[in-house]
Amino acid sequence: QNKSASREDRDLRVKVPMTGVNDEMFKRLRDLGLPSCAKALEDRAVELTRMTHHEGGEDDEKRLRLHGKLVGELREVTNDLNYLRRIDVEAMILQGGMLVDKALECAEEMMYRHDPFHQTIRMFCLISIVYDGVKKHSHYSTELCNCYGPETMVALKTLEKCGLWKSKDDDPTGIGAAAVAVAQAA
Repeated sequence: QNKSASREDRDLRVKVPMTGVNDEMFKRLRDLGLPSCAKALEDRAVELTRMTHHEGGEDDEKRLRLHGKLVGELREVTNDLNYLRRIDVEAMILQGGMLVDKALECAEEMMYRHDPFHQTIRMFCLISIVYDGVKKHSHYSTELCNCYGPETMVALKTLEKCGLWKSKDDDPTGIGAAAVAVAQAA
């Protein structure tokens, strides 16, 4: 049964180039928000189900399974409370409706919950860009390294060079001070 399931998964994998896409469903979904995507995919699945019952095409059955999987994936992601909270916080930060301390508190929660590094650092970088730097920059750099490992130091240094991870501290040493703190802790 596992062999047939993996074969079915392989059959459903479709490589979709990002430019010059001719798939009508992709064109419709590309500019929609996630909740609207799920609804559009559900509608398409119902449409394909009706077509499959009338015409019985194998391609339509594959499309139906693919669209069903997409709906499931979108539902799983968009119904996750952490995802919904993160999206709300990001929107409030961008709209200027959140104090910097509250935003940093949310990012800190993500870090201590061990959310994926790319999501956590995205939040910290967004805060850094919108609020023109991060207070306690060295502290957060050290904490990120403690939570995600010393290899994150390279990512933080690169983000700092790009201007995405800035210090608002009186001490402009930034990542260098964090590196010393991590080295001393080890």
